[in-house]
This record gives sequence, C-alpha cells and structure tokens, in this order.
Amino acid sequence: MGTRQSQLAIQERRTMNPSRFRVCRRPSFVTLMWSLVLSSFVGSQLFAEPKDETKTSKKMPDISGNWLSESPLDSYVQDDSPQPVNSFRIERSKTADFEVHYLGSKAIGIPLTWNEDSKTFEGTAKNGFVTFVVTTTDDSDILKCNIGATHQDKWRRAKSSRVRDAAVQKPGETGKKPILRYNDDDEDLTDDLKKRTEAMMVDFYEYLETVGFKLQKGQCKLRTQRDMGNAHYYHNIRSIVIDPKYLTDDSILYREFTHHALAVTLGDDATEIFQSCSGVESALADYFGCSACEDPFVGRVWALANGAVVNGQQPYLRTMDNQKQFTELHPSSGRHAIGETMSGALWEIRDAIDMDTVDMLLLKAWAGIVKSDSSKGQVERFATSLHDVAGKENRDYHKRIEEIFERRGLKLPSAEK
Repeated sequence: MGTRQSQLAIQERRTMNPSRFRVCRRPSFVTLMWSLVLSSFVGSQLFAEPKDETKTSKKMPDISGNWLSESPLDSYVQDDSPQPVNSFRIERSKTADFEVHYLGSKAIGIPLTWNEDSKTFEGTAKNGFVTFVVTTTDDSDILKCNIGATHQDKWRRAKSSRVRDAAVQKPGETGKKPILRYNDDDEDLTDDLKKRTEAMMVDFYEYLETVGFKLQKGQCKLRTQRDMGNAHYYHNIRSIVIDPKYLTDDSILYREFTHHALAVTLGDDATEIFQSCSGVESALADYFGCSACEDPFVGRVWALANGAVVNGQQPYLRTMDNQKQFTELHPSSGRHAIGETMSGALWEIRDAIDMDTVDMLLLKAWAGIVKSDSSKGQVERFATSLHDVAGKENRDYHKRIEEIFERRGLKLPSAEK
C-alpha cells in the first residue's frame, strides 16, 4: 500500500514539473552529428572577421566629364515668388566632386558631393535657394537631376574633345602666369569663377599654340558687365567684355579669346582687316573654338540663358554643321550670316581633310589675307588665300577645298591654272 502511494505521489509531481524528472537517455548518432554542425557554425560566426563595408558598398559612379542639359528649366519658386531660371549646367571635371552652374543673372557654382547613404550627388547653393540632386541611370551617359522641389531634368554626357576634358587645374600650374587678366573690383568675377575660367582656358590656349598662334599670357583682359546680353572683344584695348550669364559657355569664351588671337596674328593690320573682313573673322572665331571642342555648335548655354529653347527655337546660337550657300548672301548680309556660311564650308573641309592640318592651313590663310587682293570681297579674298596656301601644301587639299567651295556656290581659280 505504501509503495503504491509513493508511485502515485511521484507521478503527480512529474505532471506538475516534468523538467525535474526527465529521463536521461544516451544521445543518438544523428543527434551528435547535428550538435557538431551547429557548434561549428556558431563558432565560425563568433570568430569570423568583421565584414568590410567598403568592399560591399556601391562605389561612387564615374560621372566626370562635360554634361549638357536635354531640356531647360522654366521657373523655380523662391520665397513664394516666381524666380526665373534659364538652366543649370554640370561643369567639366576629372573628379566626381564637380560644379553645377546656375544660369540666371549670375553664374553661380553649386558644388556637388557624393552621399553614400542615398547614393546620390547633392548640392545646395550658399544662400540656400535651391537643392540639386543628381542620380545615375542604367545608361552611363545619362544622368537624372532633381532640381528644387518639383523639377526633374535629364543630362547627357557631351562628346569628348581636345579641351573640354581639362576641368581642373593641372598639377604645378598654381604659380604660373594666368592666361587672362581680371579686374580686382569686378564683383561677378569671384576667385572661384576666375579659377574655373582659367581651368577652361588652359588646354584651349595650348591648342591655339599648337595650331601656330603666337600668344603671350596676360595680354587679354576679361571683365563682366551685367545685363549686356552679349560678349564682345575690343581688339584696340585687348579686352573681352562678357555678360556673367555666359561665363559657363566655353564656346562663347573661346570665340572671344580667338578674336584676340586673330588680332595678335595680324598686328598693326588688325583694325583694317577686322573692318573689311568681319564676316570671315567671325567665322574663324567660331571655328577654332569649336574645332578644339570637337563640336560644331556655338552658344548652347547662350541659347538656354536667353530662353531660346523655351520659346521653341534652336538650342544653340550658330552651327557649322550646315549647308548654307554663298549664293544666299547679299551685300547687306551681316557678319554673323557671312560667318556662319563660311564656317559651314570650313567645317566640311575639316571633315574632308584632317582637323589638325586644316586648322593650321586656316591660320596661314588668315595671316596671308593681308597680302591678298583687297579689291575682292572678303569671302573671295579669304577663300583664295586658303586655296593658295593649301596648294603649296598638297595638291589634293587644293582640289578638295575647291570642290567644297564650288558646291556651296563660290567659284575659285582652277587648280590646273
């Protein structure tokens, strides 16, 4: 009876707290194997090297180079009031930290920096009026830009060129004489803008010297004039005057500096030739800047800053990629009309022969225009000079130039004569 009661008491306590009365059984082979696997896994996690985040995180994408907007901005609201905005432009750079330029009444540089958390490039102007966020797309040549609170824009990587990839100052350039001279009291030409302008000019200056121009640094002065809506070179005082809106347009800056280079080439004859051959001079001023950039378009930023694209007009000021005919010109045609027609022919000659060769031939023809027949019109005068210079270099060049001019309505003396 006692034994029976003891067994019942044990059974009751077992039901109340079964963990105290577990039966200790010998572990099976499968259980031992699982224990070994589990302990091995836990141990490897405890003693494994910490994960290197820098190896697994997405690298900063390469967005160096020159970028052009596919569409301009219409407006941006600042302080609850309409603030006209013409465009933004991503400035050239060889690093991923680069500048975006606001093209309004002033050229304001907005530095962008890489945000590792959001995987975007972000920038805010110093006065805080705009936020600019750039994200990459599947196409390495297209960026998506969120500007301000509402606007989105796309940017396409521009074609590489001989000068546009020179974004930053080269090593060892710091102590060298600047290419341009500046007014210390010019409010719009900040130190940053001067540095950026010099960076734009470095390779272009070297390109002009390679072509054969004889230049000296510091001869040409640059100053800004607000709301002038244009850019001019005054050869008698060797000065470029430019609306600050256009300081980010390299084709405009190169055009004005080429005026200076062409004037230096002619020396004392510059004034007379600039007046009598202004259309040809305009053509060459456009041509050399565009040839250096490998881009036939002049004034893309100019067009954006002046609302040309917004108004449905062409997204540039002029282009040498044209088929304009000399027969369309008349005595009252302005220098830019003559220049665009001539530069179209020169760009075609450049494609037909060789850019480096043609660039040097054009400089020689320009230098020789002083001795050419001044009784002829400026177009015939320069074309004949180029024709003669090319004939001395290569008979094939002579023939191709003759064919292109004649196809565009300008008859030249035959190469056989």
